[in-house]
Amino acid sequence: MDEDLQAIKKRLETKIREQSHELKEFSRERAEQTVREMRSEIGRLDFRVSGLERFLWNRLFVFLAGAIFGLTVAVIGITLVTL
Repeated sequence: MDEDLQAIKKRLETKIREQSHELKEFSRERAEQTVREMRSEIGRLDFRVSGLERFLWNRLFVFLAGAIFGLTVAVIGITLVTL
């Protein structure tokens, strides 16, 4: 009876070691997949941010061009009125 328990214990220990190795392998693969997904998401966010940055710079240049045009028209108008 004692020998049967020892044999069962040995088989269980062996199975636990095997499954532990499989679990480590699965965990490593899952971690690698998560890293790939995160890198992909970072790339998408970077693309969105660069698009937003271009949009904001375009808006700034349009605003500055409008302000310069407005000041030019105001100076010309004031000059014509004072003549």
